[in-house]
Formats: sequence, structure tokens, C-alpha cells
Amino acid sequence: MIRFSRRCLTLAACVAWACGGGDSSGPPALASIVVTPASRTVAPGGTVQLTAAAKDASGNSLTGRTIAWTSSDGQIAAVNAAGLVTGVSEGPATITASAEGVSGSASITVQSPVASVTVTPSTSVVAVGTVLQLTAATRDAIGNSLPGRTVSWSTSNTAVATVTSSGVVQGVADGSATITASSEGQNGTASVTVSHQVSVGTLASIVAGFTTTCAVNTSGSGFCWADGSRGQLGTGTLVTTATPLPISGNFTFSKVTAGVYHSCGVTTSGAALCWGDNTSGALGDGSTTNRSLPAAVSGNLTFTTVDVGIHFSCGLVTSGAAYCWGDNDFSTLGSGNTTSSPVPVAVVGGHIFSSLSVGFQHACGVTPTGAAFCWGDNRNGGLGDGTTTNSSTPVAVAGGLTFASVSASEQYTCGVTTVNNAYCWGANFAGQLGNGTTTRSLIPTPLGGNISFITALDAGNTNACLLTSNGSAYCWGSGDHGALGTGGLASSTTPVQVVGNLTFTSISTGLGFSCGLTSAGAYCWGRDGFGQFGDGSNSDSPVPIKVKGQP
Repeated sequence: MIRFSRRCLTLAACVAWACGGGDSSGPPALASIVVTPASRTVAPGGTVQLTAAAKDASGNSLTGRTIAWTSSDGQIAAVNAAGLVTGVSEGPATITASAEGVSGSASITVQSPVASVTVTPSTSVVAVGTVLQLTAATRDAIGNSLPGRTVSWSTSNTAVATVTSSGVVQGVADGSATITASSEGQNGTASVTVSHQVSVGTLASIVAGFTTTCAVNTSGSGFCWADGSRGQLGTGTLVTTATPLPISGNFTFSKVTAGVYHSCGVTTSGAALCWGDNTSGALGDGSTTNRSLPAAVSGNLTFTTVDVGIHFSCGLVTSGAAYCWGDNDFSTLGSGNTTSSPVPVAVVGGHIFSSLSVGFQHACGVTPTGAAFCWGDNRNGGLGDGTTTNSSTPVAVAGGLTFASVSASEQYTCGVTTVNNAYCWGANFAGQLGNGTTTRSLIPTPLGGNISFITALDAGNTNACLLTSNGSAYCWGSGDHGALGTGGLASSTTPVQVVGNLTFTSISTGLGFSCGLTSAGAYCWGRDGFGQFGDGSNSDSPVPIKVKGQP
């Protein structure tokens, strides 16, 4: 009888399994497939080799498994039996490796490589303390735009100009710096000059706001200065400055206007932009977020003019229809109700206007036939309809006068008729109606002073100014801070002539100061506490002072 030890039996079993005999459960099961690289970007026509590693449940590599390769979109990325991926056209695709019911995948993005980066504008002048938005365009080798590419920004001199990750440059100190935009190994540059004193060139218009002044030069560049505490200078900061600063964004303006806490402009293409305080939706961009950079007014409307008040704005579109937006507590939007709106709403009544003026809390327009209509705050008769009742719809100005223009201000309004006479109505506590009294009037009253051939008139806070056909300027109302430009501080309830022998082509009046444009440049006088004159100082003047930065 032959006996075998337990050890020998075990050994025999092992030998039998190794030789293929005995009870066998087969090779280890495939548990996962790992594709390498897991993600890759490839150019159209370019290739990338993928590999697939088969693994068991313990993560051990398995060999000898047959791998099948597929693409989620062969029109974007094709893959052959060996895992070689070829880019076909731009877009994303998923490449999958499969075997025995198990799969793994890799993400492939097919896109053209960046061949060039162009920075716009390529050269700029930035004032100290202001910002400029640069943009970078990435393109392929044949000039096609490549949107969505990652761009990094850098500056050659942080002591002169800094730049953010989104391309916003801020002027730090006088000097020059090169700003570089980089993407996929390609670079584009822009030259930036930073200066305390920015040249405004030859001005085409100037507007005196509440405590801010804005202007547009003959090239369409916009500038603002003085009080910027609410972002109303449009420089990207809250800086207050006594010299002109360029409005950021490289817009070409036909008009820029300054209000109390915000400003707006219209570009030569009819786009309306606003900046500054937006707590009541006065910027019209659909939000109540304050902006220190110009924001587009919503609605895709094409404007010919925009004017601003305290917390609201109005504009005319190419058809002559009026739209307003912002605060509506005093029925200022003319929408037939008192509901505020952060986007433009149509002024009701179906009127077509040829001109428009916005006061603190009311607005007025003149039709092509010379009829004047006003709406909004009427507590002191600023609407001129003979009442003191606010109106949410346009009401006709009483008197049957035919107007060439009107100018609305703080609870009063003035207008120039088509026969070059002036009338004012509303509040008159400082003599701002110019009729020789300080008594308010609920209907238009003739301007005193026997001024002939009046061609323009602008109503400010407590004083107003006009121009005659020979370019002479006259002002009336409060003379505080030298607001009347007579060389003294006296007030007057009738028009008095501005000194200096200047010949004006336009005039604008704000809070205790006025500015006018002459063939020799722009001049301002009166209150200058925020630097409204733009002459680099904060000194009031009862005589006209020339704005800095002009030829």
C-alpha cells in the first residue's frame, strides 16, 4: 500500500494547475481601462498617440487584452485601431478604449494654435489715477479669430502702470510702459503713456453738471473732471480731479452730458452709455449697480441725444420718440405711472420731439412745430402748465409760444422761442427766472433786461445763462462764488453780461458755475470747489478761466 504525505498531495495539485490540469477559474477579470493622456489639445491635422492600460480589481496591469478604439465624433477627432488620434475640425470629442465590456476615455479638444495676439488700442494716453480697458484678439496662422483663448497680461513697469488679469490698465505715475498680452506662447503689446496733464485737444462741446464737467473734442474723444466720488467721470475709479481725464473705453462720442451723480454720452453710432451712481437705475443697464466705467443702456435703441437729472435719464431716438429710465418718484419718466425702471421706458403721449432737456426731477421736450411739453416734478410750477401738480404724462406748456429750445433745471425751466426771445417759469427764490423778481411763476414769463437776438439758453441750479447772436454771454440769478461771471459776487434778477470780451458759441450752467465754448477754447467761471474749471486749481473765479489741456 502506497502512502502519500499531505505535502506531496499539495505539491501535486500545484503542478497539475500550472500544467493546465485540475480545477481552474481562469485568468483575472478586467476591471478598468486607463487611457493616457486623459486630456489633450490637438490642432486640425495634428495627431496625438493614446495608450490604454488594462487593470484588474487590485489595479494590477493586465496584458494580452484586445482594445477597441472609438470616437464620439469622427468629424472632430478620428482614432485608428492603435489609438492614434487625428484632429479633423475644431471642437471637443471623447475617445473611448473598450475591452470585455469595460471602457476608459480621454477628452480631446481640437483647436487651431494661436499664431498672433493683437492688443487694442496699440497706443494710449492714460491720466494718473485713471484706468483704460485693453482688449486682446487671438488669431490663427491665416488670421481667423480664435475666441475663448486664455490670455495673460503683464506690464513692463508697475511704477508707471499696472494691469489686471482682464486687461484693465491703471495709470500710477508719469512715464511710459509696455503692456503685454500673452496666449499659447504668442505675445502682443500696447504702449501706454501716463501723464498728470492730458491733452484734450480742440473741444467741440462742454457741459457743466452739478459738480462735474464733461466735454467732447473734435475727434469725438470724451473727457470729464471735478467730482468723481460716484464714478461719474467714467475713468474706472472714484477719483476727483481738477484737470480733464479721458473717459475710458475709446468711444467716439457725439455728446456727453453730466448730471448730479451720474453722466451719460451718445456715440456717433447712436449707442447710449452711462456711468456713475446707479442706485435708482439711472444708468439704464438693467441693474442698480454703480459703474465707474461706461455701461451700455439696454434696449438696442439708437439715440440722437441723452440728458440726465438727479437719479434718472432721458433720451431721444432717431424717430424723435422719448425714452426715460431710473427713479420715478416724481413721475419723472413720463411713463404714465410712478414705477421706477432700470431700463428705458417710452414717454407716453406719442409725441415726436426735436430736442429734450432733463432737470433735477422733471423733463421737457420741444416738438418739430415748436410746442413745448413737460412732465415730472411740478411743486413750483416747473412744468409751466399753470398748476403745481406733478404729471406722469407730458403736459403742454401754457401760453401758446413757439419754442426753438427749452432747458429744465431744479424746479424751473427756461426756453428760447423761434423769434429769439426767452421765457422762464417755476421756482424763483434766487431770481433764476430773470424777470426782475423772486416770485415763482406757474406759466412762462418774459426774461427781463431787454436782451435781443437770444440764440441759446441754459438753466443751472440757481442761475442761468444765455448767448446772443453776436456771441455775448449773459447770466442771472445767484451770484455766489462769482457764478454770473461779472467779476463780482453780486446776484441779479435780470441778465448781466459776462466779462472778458469773449465770443461764445455755446454755454452750459451747473451748480453755481458755468462753462462756455469760444473759438479760443473752453472757459469756466463761478464755483470751483471740486475743480470744475479744469484748470488744475480749486479756486472760485468771478471771471472766465480757460480749461487746461487745450491748444
